[in-house]
Amino acid sequence: MPGIPHGSKYRVYFNTPNGPLERVPAWATYVQPELDGRQAYAIHWEPPPEDAYKWKNKSPKVPKSLRIYEAHIGISGSEPKISSFNDFTDKVLPYIKKAGYNAIQLIGVVEHKDYFTVGYRASVLVTDFHVQEGLHEPNLKSHIGCNEPGEAEAYIGLGKHPF
Repeated sequence: MPGIPHGSKYRVYFNTPNGPLERVPAWATYVQPELDGRQAYAIHWEPPPEDAYKWKNKSPKVPKSLRIYEAHIGISGSEPKISSFNDFTDKVLPYIKKAGYNAIQLIGVVEHKDYFTVGYRASVLVTDFHVQEGLHEPNLKSHIGCNEPGEAEAYIGLGKHPF
């Protein structure tokens, strides 16, 4: 957005018959909570070209025949913990490639506020660049499984889809 500096925090304000309301915009692409965790703000994310993320790997070509491995990053590890994106990229992706798969479908990529909202009320519908680069490095075609009503529609209009 012209005129709004990169990294600016913003919210929208509504004057209603019951008084003013302050909200995070529904189409915000980057949201962070304040340090105390009580308020969240949208953050305008448009870094200058020299600071923007530069992809290391090209998107793989679509193979003639797909062998799809379905994975949920959070439960993909062998340790009794919630696996991180780094765990998945470093430990699970090499296995998937070695096993002969040429595509991966990620399930449950959305971030949820807490355990009780898993399956609905997604708070973040994107993943980090580390996982996307990790998928493309071994030449795996990647797909996101949309399990929630409206989840796929949430991607419409966001622009630069890494998957």
